[in-house]
Amino acid sequence: MTTTLREQKEAFVTGHSGTTPLEILLVCLTCPIGLFLYFEVSNLFGLSRRQDNKWVRNAMIEAGIVLLPMAICQTNMLYNLGLSILGVELSLSLLLYWRRMTTNNESNC
Repeated sequence: MTTTLREQKEAFVTGHSGTTPLEILLVCLTCPIGLFLYFEVSNLFGLSRRQDNKWVRNAMIEAGIVLLPMAICQTNMLYNLGLSILGVELSLSLLLYWRRMTTNNESNC
């Protein structure tokens, strides 16, 4: 019972429904939301790439804020855990952005 490569591919995709546009949007949003939060956190704590002795700490923070949620959202954990992570990241980044803007406005007055 030798099957051809084409038959193996057809057997693999049979019964797979694919993905929805919402899932694609959620996966694509992980990077901008993560970067927005990373820049707000780095602004808040004064993280800088120019500090040669702090690059490991900065890389770990960046990986935890940007790369880990991206990896989670690209797996089967998108609905279990990914939506919660995206919601928390977006809320936190908007809160930090709002805090920075109100602090800047008060200092300019």
